[in-house]
Amino acid sequence: MTLNPDNNICQTLINRVSRHKAPDHFIQITYSNGRSITVTPEHPVYVVKNGEITTVLAGEFETGAFAPIPNKYPLVSSDVSLQIPDSRQRAHGRHYKKISFPTRLDSDLGRLLGYIVSEGHVYFSEKNGVAEVMISNTDLDIINDADDLIRGTFDTATYIQHQPHSTRKTATKDLYTVRCISIPLYGFMKLNFEGVTVKSHERRIPDQIFASYDEVKIEFLIGAFRGDGFYDSERFGYTTNSIGLANDYSDLLLCLGIYSYIAKSTEYKSNKEERMKSAYKVVVSGQDSQKRFYGIIGTHDKRHERINQFVVRSHNKLNDRDTVPVDIAILIKKLLKDYKLDNGYFDKIIANNNGIHRKVALKYLNKVESYLHSLQPHNIDEMTNPREIRKKYRIPIHLIAGRMDLSDSMVTYIERNPSTKNAPRMLEQIKYIAKVKIGASENTIKDIKRIIESDIRFTTVKSVSMVRNDGFDWVYDVTVEPDHTFVSNGLILHNTVSIAKAGIMATLKSRCALLGAANPKYGRFDPYEGIAQQIKMAPALLSRFDLIFVLKDEPDIGRDSAIASHILRAHHAGELHAHQTNVSGSGVTHSDVEGAMKIIKPEIMPDLLRKYVAYAKRGIYPIMESDAMDRLIEFYLGLRRQGEDRDSPVPVTARQLEALVRLCEASARMRLSDEVTIEDAKRVIRVVESCLRQVAFDAETGMFDADLITTGVSKSQRDKFKILRGIIRDIAAEHGGMASMDDICVRAEEQGFDREHVEDMLKRLKTQGELYEPTQGNVRLS
Repeated sequence: MTLNPDNNICQTLINRVSRHKAPDHFIQITYSNGRSITVTPEHPVYVVKNGEITTVLAGEFETGAFAPIPNKYPLVSSDVSLQIPDSRQRAHGRHYKKISFPTRLDSDLGRLLGYIVSEGHVYFSEKNGVAEVMISNTDLDIINDADDLIRGTFDTATYIQHQPHSTRKTATKDLYTVRCISIPLYGFMKLNFEGVTVKSHERRIPDQIFASYDEVKIEFLIGAFRGDGFYDSERFGYTTNSIGLANDYSDLLLCLGIYSYIAKSTEYKSNKEERMKSAYKVVVSGQDSQKRFYGIIGTHDKRHERINQFVVRSHNKLNDRDTVPVDIAILIKKLLKDYKLDNGYFDKIIANNNGIHRKVALKYLNKVESYLHSLQPHNIDEMTNPREIRKKYRIPIHLIAGRMDLSDSMVTYIERNPSTKNAPRMLEQIKYIAKVKIGASENTIKDIKRIIESDIRFTTVKSVSMVRNDGFDWVYDVTVEPDHTFVSNGLILHNTVSIAKAGIMATLKSRCALLGAANPKYGRFDPYEGIAQQIKMAPALLSRFDLIFVLKDEPDIGRDSAIASHILRAHHAGELHAHQTNVSGSGVTHSDVEGAMKIIKPEIMPDLLRKYVAYAKRGIYPIMESDAMDRLIEFYLGLRRQGEDRDSPVPVTARQLEALVRLCEASARMRLSDEVTIEDAKRVIRVVESCLRQVAFDAETGMFDADLITTGVSKSQRDKFKILRGIIRDIAAEHGGMASMDDICVRAEEQGFDREHVEDMLKRLKTQGELYEPTQGNVRLS
């Protein structure tokens, strides 16, 4: 799974795995949700800074930092087929007994596996050739249920053993054990569910459970909770002595939209191994998660009334771990302050560098949005009273005074005396400031909500430690295109971008200007296909370039004549020079050569140009004038406004705004100027508009779409693929899991698709591995 640009988690394919020489030490990062990772010191790790998700090197990571983690696992469920043991193993002499095996994983087998992973034991004795599957518990109802499941699933004989508590040291309850002695059954478990056949501290949830339908996942967790479930005075969840199983419990719960964290509980002494062992608790956290757990798992447990008490109590408290970083609180406080809605709630939070609960953040964001919404009935273009506008839009007097180069008192004077000559100009300025302010606020709210209403939540870094490399020769990078993130172990992880040359793998950091030139993947640019699909470079890396231009070789008589004339005259100059140099008694004079060479002599000599650029970079640090800044804001907001509709693509992102600033500074430097003027801004806007029209213009919608660069697919195309996947899923559900390509085309045509386009989309889905064709003419989603 990966995190896409909208901060939503989706399934994808791994593009490649690269191997690198291991360093002499690693960095181990432990998070407050109980998860940890071990990476190389230079590996980029996600963190939240200034309200944005960015990366820092693992070696520079600090405790207390906020990091993004998944809030859900949207796995694609499927019907899981099972392998049947070899018939020769099933007929094993005296150990043979009647038994049959299921061919698919269903809910009953899922709950049985939950019992086994928590309270069971699957083993084979090499010494006496006996194999057994057994489940033990003090609750006879659980044992009877497990007995029914074994008999019903495998159609074989079992027996229940009873041990009175009086025969067991320190026991207060009788122990019941259901047993099934069968080598074939052991072979079936080993073949399909190896994770439940190992020792208790090594156990894992089988991969087949994760791949199965939600009903099977739920039944597994019901069985496991009856065995490994716990509750105390403050919390409830699962307990286990296997850290791997604890991670799996947490991941499987997340597949069902239930968040949990892992807490290491008190160590206990193992009677068999005479040593201290660790135990782990998987704690269900948050009102929504506890309510969902109770609804699908807790109600099937005898302890459901106690679990429901936690749900009721959590309704009145926001004491779970669903917090967003203090950087978000700072942005929200600024919004509140801008509109005089700040009640001081965030002051202490920011002072103590604490996070705020997600619901609190949304509450205050909605407060700002409500105020902005209250301004909508007032059409600002029709308002004529500058004081009324200033008051409604909470515009500081000093901001107006600064723009008009007036004193604060003069601003209020003009407001009181609308007949003064500066009154119309001030009205125009106040309207402009109000529009810019509202646009900036709406974009800030949208950016914040893009984080806190997405598929991610946040955890803090608990500890960062250096770990010595003890025997690892290699480390591995997992590359996931195009987003360069992958979700694993309850964390959102970054994968590096590696460059291969002559068999050498290197991870490069670039903080310099970079000019790149390359031929398109297919030799010539196709104007009907996105730029990212024609350049063999990851869109996430391609989007880092400030400007991208497509150089097209299109016939033009005037330009072609000039180019041909230049090439031939340059070639002629070379011929004259070669003839004079190599032919004795040549009639070509030095002046002939000099005259001919003027054609290839540059207007500015390279040495002078290099010195000029070096001086500009070293000694010129321009400052942007206010009118240039306003022009950039106006351009940026104008583009962003095109994406305000829910179904509209995002035309540009903040990255393009940063590019505008860099290019404006470069324009001023080129003039050796200490000021970035409005002319620099206009020049850059013309250049950027030309670039966007070439590489980020969606011909289908007639709008700019930044996704064409960042992901290689426009929003309109992505929406069409989403609709097509839905059609395939619906038809497959109606026809036993497979969908006829003819039916897909017919239903797509009913929704306005062109048949030829649908066939092309289906081919692309198959090429990308999202669709496969089990039988001729029938497809199934992967």
